[in-house]
Amino acid sequence: MALLLTILFLIASIWLAYLIWIIRAALKRQWRKLVVLVSIPVVAFGLLCLWGWTSHQSEYARYLDGLFDTKVVLGPAIYSYDSERAFNGDGYSIAVYKLPQSIRDRFTSPDSHLFTEFPKRPDYRSHWKTVFWKQAPFDDSLSRFLEFALSTYDADRAKGLGVQFDAIKTALRKRTTFYALFYNDPGKYIGDIDLFIIDLEADRLYTINHNT
Repeated sequence: MALLLTILFLIASIWLAYLIWIIRAALKRQWRKLVVLVSIPVVAFGLLCLWGWTSHQSEYARYLDGLFDTKVVLGPAIYSYDSERAFNGDGYSIAVYKLPQSIRDRFTSPDSHLFTEFPKRPDYRSHWKTVFWKQAPFDDSLSRFLEFALSTYDADRAKGLGVQFDAIKTALRKRTTFYALFYNDPGKYIGDIDLFIIDLEADRLYTINHNT
Protein backbone atom coordinates (compact mmCIF):
# COMPACT_ATOMS: atom_id res chain seq x y z
CA MET A 1 0.00 0.00 0.00
CA ALA A 2 2.84 2.39 0.85
CA LEU A 3 4.47 1.77 -2.53
CA LEU A 4 1.19 2.44 -4.32
CA LEU A 5 0.66 5.69 -2.44
CA THR A 6 4.21 6.76 -3.26
CA ILE A 7 3.67 6.08 -6.97
CA LEU A 8 0.36 7.97 -6.96
CA PHE A 9 2.02 10.89 -5.17
CA LEU A 10 4.83 11.02 -7.74
CA ILE A 11 2.35 10.91 -10.65
CA ALA A 12 0.24 13.66 -9.07
CA SER A 13 3.34 15.78 -8.45
CA ILE A 14 4.49 15.42 -12.06
CA TRP A 15 1.09 16.38 -13.42
CA LEU A 16 0.86 19.35 -11.03
CA ALA A 17 4.27 20.59 -12.16
CA TYR A 18 3.27 20.15 -15.78
CA LEU A 19 0.01 22.05 -15.20
CA ILE A 20 1.93 24.92 -13.58
CA TRP A 21 4.25 24.95 -16.61
CA ILE A 22 1.22 25.28 -18.91
CA ILE A 23 -0.31 28.06 -16.81
CA ARG A 24 2.98 30.01 -16.78
CA ALA A 25 3.23 29.72 -20.57
CA ALA A 26 -0.34 31.01 -20.90
CA LEU A 27 0.27 33.94 -18.52
CA LYS A 28 3.40 34.90 -20.46
CA ARG A 29 1.47 34.54 -23.72
CA GLN A 30 3.99 32.08 -25.08
CA TRP A 31 1.42 30.69 -27.47
CA ARG A 32 3.67 28.41 -29.49
CA LYS A 33 5.07 26.86 -26.33
CA LEU A 34 1.57 26.56 -24.93
CA VAL A 35 0.34 24.67 -28.02
CA VAL A 36 3.24 22.23 -27.71
CA LEU A 37 2.66 21.68 -23.98
CA VAL A 38 -1.06 21.04 -24.44
CA SER A 39 -0.50 18.84 -27.51
CA ILE A 40 1.92 16.45 -25.78
CA PRO A 41 -0.60 14.89 -23.32
CA VAL A 42 -3.36 14.92 -25.95
CA VAL A 43 -1.20 13.05 -28.46
CA ALA A 44 0.06 10.70 -25.75
CA PHE A 45 -3.50 9.90 -24.70
CA GLY A 46 -4.50 9.30 -28.33
CA LEU A 47 -1.57 6.94 -28.87
CA LEU A 48 -2.43 5.10 -25.65
CA CYS A 49 -6.04 4.65 -26.78
CA LEU A 50 -4.87 3.45 -30.20
CA TRP A 51 -2.49 0.96 -28.58
CA GLY A 52 -5.26 -0.31 -26.31
CA TRP A 53 -7.67 -0.71 -29.24
CA THR A 54 -5.17 -2.55 -31.44
CA SER A 55 -4.18 -4.79 -28.51
CA HIS A 56 -7.82 -5.64 -27.89
CA GLN A 57 -8.38 -6.38 -31.58
CA SER A 58 -5.33 -8.65 -31.69
CA GLU A 59 -6.41 -10.47 -28.53
CA TYR A 60 -9.94 -10.96 -29.91
CA ALA A 61 -8.54 -12.25 -33.21
CA ARG A 62 -6.42 -14.80 -31.32
CA TYR A 63 -9.48 -15.82 -29.33
CA LEU A 64 -11.48 -16.48 -32.52
CA ASP A 65 -8.58 -18.37 -34.08
CA GLY A 66 -8.46 -20.54 -30.98
CA LEU A 67 -12.15 -21.32 -31.21
CA PHE A 68 -12.30 -22.42 -34.83
CA ASP A 69 -8.70 -23.37 -35.66
CA THR A 70 -8.65 -20.87 -38.51
CA LYS A 71 -8.38 -17.15 -39.15
CA VAL A 72 -11.79 -15.56 -38.64
CA VAL A 73 -13.27 -12.17 -39.45
CA LEU A 74 -16.86 -11.81 -38.28
CA GLY A 75 -19.25 -9.50 -40.06
CA PRO A 76 -22.06 -7.65 -38.30
CA ALA A 77 -24.47 -9.83 -36.34
CA ILE A 78 -27.65 -10.84 -38.14
CA TYR A 79 -29.36 -11.10 -34.78
CA SER A 80 -28.22 -10.30 -31.26
CA TYR A 81 -29.66 -10.06 -27.80
CA ASP A 82 -27.95 -9.02 -24.58
CA SER A 83 -29.84 -9.02 -21.32
CA GLU A 84 -29.05 -6.60 -18.57
CA ARG A 85 -26.10 -7.91 -16.58
CA ALA A 86 -26.09 -8.17 -12.80
CA PHE A 87 -23.24 -6.64 -10.81
CA ASN A 88 -21.45 -10.02 -10.87
CA GLY A 89 -21.90 -10.47 -14.63
CA ASP A 90 -24.91 -12.77 -14.55
CA GLY A 91 -27.04 -12.50 -17.66
CA TYR A 92 -27.62 -13.81 -21.16
CA SER A 93 -26.19 -13.01 -24.60
CA ILE A 94 -26.62 -14.50 -28.07
CA ALA A 95 -25.27 -13.43 -31.45
CA VAL A 96 -26.03 -14.92 -34.87
CA TYR A 97 -23.67 -14.34 -37.80
CA LYS A 98 -23.48 -15.26 -41.44
CA LEU A 99 -20.96 -18.10 -41.47
CA PRO A 100 -17.50 -16.81 -42.49
CA GLN A 101 -15.98 -18.68 -45.42
CA SER A 102 -12.88 -19.56 -43.43
CA ILE A 103 -14.96 -21.45 -40.86
CA ARG A 104 -16.96 -23.17 -43.60
CA ASP A 105 -13.76 -24.34 -45.26
CA ARG A 106 -12.35 -25.60 -41.96
CA PHE A 107 -15.47 -27.55 -40.96
CA THR A 108 -16.32 -28.93 -44.39
CA SER A 109 -13.46 -31.41 -43.91
CA PRO A 110 -13.04 -31.70 -40.13
CA ASP A 111 -10.29 -33.87 -38.65
CA SER A 112 -9.29 -35.41 -35.33
CA HIS A 113 -7.17 -32.35 -34.56
CA LEU A 114 -10.32 -30.20 -34.58
CA PHE A 115 -12.31 -32.69 -32.51
CA THR A 116 -9.68 -33.19 -29.79
CA GLU A 117 -7.94 -29.83 -29.36
CA PHE A 118 -10.46 -27.12 -30.21
CA PRO A 119 -11.90 -24.80 -29.13
CA LYS A 120 -9.03 -23.44 -27.06
CA ARG A 121 -10.31 -22.20 -23.74
CA PRO A 122 -9.13 -18.63 -23.02
CA ASP A 123 -7.20 -17.87 -19.85
CA TYR A 124 -10.14 -16.11 -18.21
CA ARG A 125 -12.07 -19.40 -18.51
CA SER A 126 -9.27 -21.42 -16.87
CA HIS A 127 -11.58 -22.80 -14.16
CA TRP A 128 -14.19 -23.89 -16.73
CA LYS A 129 -14.28 -27.16 -18.68
CA THR A 130 -14.35 -27.80 -22.43
CA VAL A 131 -16.43 -29.96 -24.74
CA PHE A 132 -14.43 -30.07 -27.97
CA TRP A 133 -16.07 -29.74 -31.35
CA LYS A 134 -18.62 -32.44 -32.07
CA GLN A 135 -20.74 -33.23 -35.10
CA ALA A 136 -24.51 -33.22 -34.65
CA PRO A 137 -26.96 -34.76 -33.87
CA PHE A 138 -26.55 -33.31 -30.40
CA ASP A 139 -25.29 -35.70 -27.75
CA ASP A 140 -28.18 -36.56 -25.38
CA SER A 141 -25.74 -36.82 -22.47
CA LEU A 142 -25.16 -33.07 -22.85
CA SER A 143 -28.86 -32.15 -22.99
CA ARG A 144 -28.80 -30.25 -19.69
CA PHE A 145 -26.16 -27.92 -21.13
CA LEU A 146 -28.32 -27.22 -24.16
CA GLU A 147 -31.36 -26.54 -21.97
CA PHE A 148 -29.33 -24.10 -19.90
CA ALA A 149 -28.00 -22.36 -23.03
CA LEU A 150 -31.47 -22.01 -24.56
CA SER A 151 -32.96 -20.21 -21.60
CA THR A 152 -36.74 -20.11 -21.81
CA TYR A 153 -36.70 -17.23 -19.33
CA ASP A 154 -34.89 -15.03 -21.81
CA ALA A 155 -36.91 -16.35 -24.76
CA ASP A 156 -40.01 -14.83 -23.18
CA ARG A 157 -38.30 -11.46 -22.80
CA ALA A 158 -36.61 -10.89 -26.16
CA LYS A 159 -38.34 -10.45 -29.50
CA GLY A 160 -37.21 -13.03 -32.04
CA LEU A 161 -35.18 -15.09 -29.60
CA GLY A 162 -37.60 -18.01 -29.71
CA VAL A 163 -37.21 -18.14 -33.50
CA GLN A 164 -33.44 -18.41 -33.13
CA PHE A 165 -33.84 -21.18 -30.54
CA ASP A 166 -36.06 -23.14 -32.95
CA ALA A 167 -33.44 -22.72 -35.69
CA ILE A 168 -30.73 -23.97 -33.33
CA LYS A 169 -32.73 -27.02 -32.29
CA THR A 170 -33.38 -27.85 -35.94
CA ALA A 171 -29.70 -27.39 -36.80
CA LEU A 172 -28.57 -29.67 -33.99
CA ARG A 173 -30.49 -32.57 -35.50
CA LYS A 174 -28.47 -32.40 -38.76
CA ARG A 175 -25.09 -33.88 -39.62
CA THR A 176 -24.12 -30.59 -41.25
CA THR A 177 -23.97 -28.90 -37.84
CA PHE A 178 -21.09 -28.76 -35.36
CA TYR A 179 -21.08 -27.58 -31.77
CA ALA A 180 -18.68 -27.00 -28.87
CA LEU A 181 -18.87 -25.40 -25.46
CA PHE A 182 -17.11 -24.14 -22.37
CA TYR A 183 -18.91 -24.55 -19.07
CA ASN A 184 -18.61 -24.05 -15.35
CA ASP A 185 -20.39 -26.77 -13.37
CA PRO A 186 -20.01 -26.50 -9.58
CA GLY A 187 -21.72 -29.88 -9.23
CA LYS A 188 -25.33 -29.31 -8.28
CA TYR A 189 -26.12 -27.02 -11.20
CA ILE A 190 -24.62 -25.44 -14.30
CA GLY A 191 -23.35 -22.00 -13.44
CA ASP A 192 -22.00 -20.68 -16.74
CA ILE A 193 -21.77 -21.69 -20.38
CA ASP A 194 -20.37 -20.53 -23.73
CA LEU A 195 -21.99 -22.46 -26.57
CA PHE A 196 -20.83 -22.29 -30.20
CA ILE A 197 -22.83 -23.74 -33.08
CA ILE A 198 -21.89 -23.92 -36.76
CA ASP A 199 -24.71 -24.69 -39.18
CA LEU A 200 -23.15 -25.32 -42.60
CA GLU A 201 -26.48 -25.92 -44.30
CA ALA A 202 -28.13 -22.70 -43.11
CA ASP A 203 -24.85 -20.75 -43.32
CA ARG A 204 -25.08 -19.58 -39.71
CA LEU A 205 -22.79 -19.23 -36.71
CA TYR A 206 -24.37 -19.00 -33.25
CA THR A 207 -22.58 -17.89 -30.09
CA ILE A 208 -24.31 -18.01 -26.70
CA ASN A 209 -23.17 -16.97 -23.24
CA HIS A 210 -25.29 -17.64 -20.16
CA ASN A 211 -24.16 -16.90 -16.60
CA THR A 212 -26.03 -17.36 -13.35
